[in-house]
Amino acid sequence: MNRQHVVGQADALPDPATSHAVREYRAVLDDAAFGGATPVPPKQLAVADPAARWTAASRERAFFAYATNYLIDLQNAVIVDVEVTTAILQAEVTAQRRMIDRMQERFGLWPERLVGDAGYGDAKNLSWLVEERGIEPHIPVFDKSARRDDTFECSAFSYHHEDDSYTCPAGKRLRQRQKVYRDDRPFVDENGMLRYRASKLDCDACALMPRCCPTQPARKTCAQSMRAPVILPAILLRATLT
Repeated sequence: MNRQHVVGQADALPDPATSHAVREYRAVLDDAAFGGATPVPPKQLAVADPAARWTAASRERAFFAYATNYLIDLQNAVIVDVEVTTAILQAEVTAQRRMIDRMQERFGLWPERLVGDAGYGDAKNLSWLVEERGIEPHIPVFDKSARRDDTFECSAFSYHHEDDSYTCPAGKRLRQRQKVYRDDRPFVDENGMLRYRASKLDCDACALMPRCCPTQPARKTCAQSMRAPVILPAILLRATLT
């Protein structure tokens, strides 16, 4: 398929009564692995196969494609499940959950560890793996911490596993809480992030404040701390384009 046979919106597709491809596309619009994976409509649809997505994820020329997601037992080098999705990250996370559930139901396999690329490294997915499935994720955290104002990025702060804190470039500690509350409060915010905050007293006296938090009384940074030991993974997630 190429861009010579595309339309800009679903209303411009051929009549579903005469097009099998359009009927299939309409049937999967609410499926979490396809149209329901994201509320953002695609900018262009292929007339011959509207469910395919225009993507350049292969780092070559862009083309219409699907993603095939593989769940692999690394110890035995065996593919234990495959799921096809639309070629976007949200759908691949859905495929990961479905494949893990199917693997447990069909084969009785309960992996202790999971390795995947940064596309699976959002807070909600890491929480699902750890809290709901008891699986240690070996997945790079999806990082949105880049800054354009020349202030310190999250990478300038060192994390300490022993007491779950960060050290700023000036050597001061950032913790999830700087004071004790009478009532318990959740550590994870509405975005699924753990927030680490500096003391205002430390920031007020710091010479690095103009490069750290020039518009805030104290610096706060965020991370998804999963405290997993570095050990060999048992299950691998891999996505390719077809």
